[in-house]
Amino acid sequence: MKLDITLVGNYHALGLLRLNRYTIKQGVQSFGSRRWTEILNGIAYGPQPENLQQAVEAALGKRVEVPYSGGGVLLDDQFGMEVFLDNEEYPCGNVDGTSRLIRPEKFMTGFRKNDMLCECKASGIGALKCRWEFDEEFDERKIRLEYDDLREVLNKPKAFEVVTMVTYDGKQPDRLVRDGGEGLTPSAPVYRIS
Repeated sequence: MKLDITLVGNYHALGLLRLNRYTIKQGVQSFGSRRWTEILNGIAYGPQPENLQQAVEAALGKRVEVPYSGGGVLLDDQFGMEVFLDNEEYPCGNVDGTSRLIRPEKFMTGFRKNDMLCECKASGIGALKCRWEFDEEFDERKIRLEYDDLREVLNKPKAFEVVTMVTYDGKQPDRLVRDGGEGLTPSAPVYRIS
């Protein structure tokens, strides 16, 4: 049996990077301001962050730490979920989920003077596509959404929940495709100083 779940709507990608003033200065000198910003965004939420990590490490001799990286579909009035079972559309009722509040301070513990938490984000219309293959009988009650509440990171007054993962029977998808940043509009990086 093949289960496909696609979430569509307002897509938000976010990565939190641990940097310091020296690394930022060296990065701008090595790559130029514009390219450095593109590299940071790519490391934060891009489709192939490892390649960019290696380029930075080769140029600067230091790896950029990524304590948080996520992307998903915002739970708002534009949110949509399509479920297909063996290529046939399956109408789904209510789906349960679990939420976790993302607090920037959590990622800033142990910071020294000149350390910064860099928030790289992008948004637009996008999708999260999941596929499972299994033999047992399908039970829609086993579908679970996992979402991150980004209100504290994005300075929103109320919950800003972005679905970052879907599980079925407690298992992550056999195949997961996130919007890799193409078509998303990046915002300028924001730096938080400890």
